[in-house]
Amino acid sequence: ARVLSAHSEKTLYLLLVRMKNLVTQLAALMAVTKIAKSPVKISVACIRTDGLKEAVNLLRQQSAETRREAANAMTALLKSPFSEGLDKRSLPKLLGELSPHITDQDLYLAHLIF
Repeated sequence: ARVLSAHSEKTLYLLLVRMKNLVTQLAALMAVTKIAKSPVKISVACIRTDGLKEAVNLLRQQSAETRREAANAMTALLKSPFSEGLDKRSLPKLLGELSPHITDQDLYLAHLIF
């Protein structure tokens, strides 16, 4: 676990950059989700806020698969048990940015929240 934690922050920032690239965003979303849900105690706090913002941006994509993985990544980042809490000032802003992107067509994503 110590070896992982020594390189985790650098790796998480790299994944955040990959989330912004059209070619690598889907794989990066899946990787962030797996890391955040992992039983290995890796904190995702260093990318949580920026990762959530990027995932919100990805909800605008036409691809249903990208939107689904963005919702999965957001849920995993928010529920990660090994990270410090989200900054209370950024949550209302995040929800404000998120709400315009959710339509009736996205109701199939609702089961991912729980």
